[in-house]
Amino acid sequence: MTDDLVKRLLYCAPERRDCSRNELAMLDAADRIEKLEAALAHIYAWYPISVSEPIKTIYEIRDYANKALEGKVE
Repeated sequence: MTDDLVKRLLYCAPERRDCSRNELAMLDAADRIEKLEAALAHIYAWYPISVSEPIKTIYEIRDYANKALEGKVE
């Protein structure tokens, strides 16, 4: 579903040079969606939660998600 959104955003603004502000916003949105999808895939890899330290795992997932939303995850 979001892949379609990314494709549509990139279709509307295929290159970064000579772009309007709206086109740049679409490119930035497409980049952010792709980064957030990658972060969700990374978070999903944490499953199952550690049986020995479940709270620690939940906190690590929360912290990673916050960093992803702030754009601090590569």
